[in-house]
Order: sequence, then C-alpha cells, then structure tokens
Amino acid sequence: MELLQLTYFCDAAESQNFTKTAQKFGVPASNISQTVHRLETELGVALFDRRANKATLNEAGKVFYKKVKQALCSIEEGRLRINDLKGVVSGEVRLLILTNRNTVTKAIERFKKKYPQAVFSVSHRLDNAEDEFDFIISDRPPFGRKLEKRLIITDEMMLAVQKGSKWDRDDLKLSDLKNERFISMHSNSSLYRTASKICNEAGFVPNIAIQSDDPYYMRKYVELGMGVAIVPSVSWKGLFSENVVLKSLGGKRRGTYIYSDPEKYMPAVVRLFLDELLSVCEQLK
Repeated sequence: MELLQLTYFCDAAESQNFTKTAQKFGVPASNISQTVHRLETELGVALFDRRANKATLNEAGKVFYKKVKQALCSIEEGRLRINDLKGVVSGEVRLLILTNRNTVTKAIERFKKKYPQAVFSVSHRLDNAEDEFDFIISDRPPFGRKLEKRLIITDEMMLAVQKGSKWDRDDLKLSDLKNERFISMHSNSSLYRTASKICNEAGFVPNIAIQSDDPYYMRKYVELGMGVAIVPSVSWKGLFSENVVLKSLGGKRRGTYIYSDPEKYMPAVVRLFLDELLSVCEQLK
C-alpha cells in the first residue's frame, strides 16, 4: 500500500464520488477507480458498492476508512510537529468563515505581515467537511460533532437607516417597520437568520426587498435609502458612511464563536494566528 493510494481512497470514501476526488487531485477519474480497485485486490474485499455511476462505501470500506483516516492524521501530525521543531512559522491555516468575514480578514492581513511564509485556505461554504479546517468561525455550532468553542465577539444588532429618513428618530420601535423594505444578506447567511429572528420576535416577517452577497452593497443600499437593515455594530464598526445612522433595537445581541477540534494537534502557525485573531477582536470592543 502506498501513501498516495490511501489518500485517494480516503477522499473517495468521504466524497462518495470518484470524479470529485479526481478533480480535487487533478488526475483522470480512471486513476481513482484503478487505485481503489488495486487496493481492493490487495485486501481481497470490495470497499465500495458500485451501482451505475455511484460508488457507496460498504461495511468493509467503513472499517478500513476509519483506520486509514487515523493513520493519515497521525502522519500529518508528525509532519506538523517536525515543521514546528524547525522554529520557522510557516504552513497552512485552514479557516471556515461563516460570520465576521471582515474581522477575520483583518487578522489574516496583520498575520501575513508578521509571518509572510504562512498560507491560508479559506472557505465560506458549509458544504465542506469540518475536519478540513483548523478553525470554524460562526454564530452557532455548524456541525453535529462536538467541537470546542470560544466566544470572540458579541455584537449588538442595530437597525441601519438612511440619515434624515423617516426612521431616523429616537422613538423608533421595530414593530413600526413591519411594512418597510429590508435589505439583507443571502438566505443562508448568519445575518439573514439573525434579522429574521429579531423581526419574528417583534411579531412580523421582514419584507426582504434586496438580498446581497456582498456586505458593502448591503450598506450602500441603506445609504441610498433603498431600505433598512439589521446589522452588527461591532463587526461592522467604522464601515458605515456618514449618511447611515444606527438605531438601537433594545439590546438584541449575536455572539460569534471560534470552533476547533481539541483532539487535533495545533501547529505553531495555527496557535499564533488564533492569538492574532483574538487580539483583533479585543481591539473592536
């Protein structure tokens, strides 16, 4: 058995799709199929149940996958530990950022200036396995598996309105906005969920007139008077123009946490980035 052969097998076991594994490693799909076939021949047992174009891990495959995955993780941990012994801060920091992208990006920028050899792999999508990441930044547990969490930011959620508009007043109540146009991020975002929950607690479903994938344009649309938005005051601190006013919603809050696997070895580059991120979050308070 070869290391690359086992690596291909583990990825195929996780994706249940030889084509996706081939695309990930930049090889023809036939390479993955042949590699798995050679592995099955060596073991004397099928690892996948094949039907049409689908390959599903069977019971023997599940048993083998569990042990191979543990072995590959041990090898990777050994590599990381040796790298740390060199005394050079380098290597990869893998992040899944579901909340507070601007804050985390600030931390990455500062960290790269200190440690230019560090490499970052960043995703904003939930359709990745959690064990691919060193840290997950989110306002809620994104996965069923138990992860260690730490609160890094507490945002007061506030209503962003155009300066001088009819909603720019001190006696504003959220229930007054049940017929108002709202501007929000996409429906899978933390901000959308949080805004919807706050409005539901006030007795109405927000009329989402505009959904944006980019927070910059969400803020810009508020500035232009195209609607109102429920926004985080700390995470977006300093990002609003002078034509946007933030109004209190009675102390509504959202917490953002950093999640990690306590059983995984944390190399120096990852530990130092965590310190940098916590420092940036502390300065926002």
